Amino acid sequence: MIYEHQIQELKNEILYLHQQLKLNNAKSLQENLQKKSMIRLKLHLYNKYGNRSKPIFHFNDYVIMDEASQVSPECGFLALSVAQNAIIVGDSKQLPNVVTQEDKESYQKIWSAYHLPDSYNCCNTSFLDSIISTIPDVPQTILREHYRCHPKIINFCNQEFYDGYTYHHEGTKQKERDDIKDHILASYNIPILRLSTRESGERERIVAKLSKVYA
Repeated sequence: MIYEHQIQELKNEILYLHQQLKLNNAKSLQENLQKKSMIRLKLHLYNKYGNRSKPIFHFNDYVIMDEASQVSPECGFLALSVAQNAIIVGDSKQLPNVVTQEDKESYQKIWSAYHLPDSYNCCNTSFLDSIISTIPDVPQTILREHYRCHPKIINFCNQEFYDGYTYHHEGTKQKERDDIKDHILASYNIPILRLSTRESGERERIVAKLSKVYA
């Protein structure tokens, strides 16, 4: 009975709040609050920066942007607006930036209205791809060492996605670390699994592979 009474009280309170929102036109109040807040913000910015002879933003010697393949072009261009030089780090083989349907509709209107080139289309282009398309002769390099996993794992990615690019060259510190990892794997009989997940049924194939390994 106590819980039923409390549940009923909460329902009554919710009903009361809904009624108050309808009576007071919550949407109109919210829009009015946003409008007045924007007026106060602009007034504050004008009082603080309006009479300055120097620019508000100062250019940085370098702007370094990581994970640029997951950055939307308009965000990246904003960062470049205060950069004398830029170092852009990213990987077009990784997952791209996520664009909501609402943002897509807004981007499409702007892109169509100003007849922007395809490389500026935020709907289907990351900042990294936009830079490469817009400035095709921009200096590029690829990182030659990979530290996050064993070479037998990363080499699978190399063969599948990076045209067989070879990491972990002989005579490097990373190659010495790789040899240590190989020794540990062999000493404890730890298997390295290589599986293709391009087709359906990968779960069943992983279970079957593990069953054979640990049988």
